[in-house]
Amino acid sequence: MTLLNPTHSQKTLAPTPPDFKAKSAELDALLTGHWFTDLANFSAFLFHELPDLNWAGFYLSDGHQLILGPFAGKPACTTIRFDRGVCGASFSKSEALLVDDVHEFPGHIACDAASNSEMVLPVIVENECVGVLDLDSPSRARFKNEDRDGVTLWLNVLLHRCDLRPLAQTLKTRTSSP
Repeated sequence: MTLLNPTHSQKTLAPTPPDFKAKSAELDALLTGHWFTDLANFSAFLFHELPDLNWAGFYLSDGHQLILGPFAGKPACTTIRFDRGVCGASFSKSEALLVDDVHEFPGHIACDAASNSEMVLPVIVENECVGVLDLDSPSRARFKNEDRDGVTLWLNVLLHRCDLRPLAQTLKTRTSSP
């Protein structure tokens, strides 16, 4: 008789996504309106609510590169150039990216060698991309359109409750300075 390794079988089964709409009220109750606190709690919320993640967090623009922001998971790369990796591509294009195999992505940055797939969503404030939300998984092809849509719903809850305009203003000031 062959016994399945429970860890292995969990990795090969498609994860069951949460009920994004139902969990939105729970997320809303966590938010305070203070941007740094809310980004930290949002990262922890994602890390615990979404199955099969090994990292969830933010990279925020300083006008010249992306800087590590609040996150949940292992220590990460502290800076990312706008022209590098999935985060840089998502930021530069201001579009969501779902990457089934990060090792095949041109310019991929391996902050954690255990990551195999990635979903990155731009964080847009007052029509400006101020950073990205980055989710990593040890499983290949982990992220689906349903995940993108659900996490976008949650990101909109965050942006509605959390005032990131000061961050956007700081970015505008830094990028317009000589």
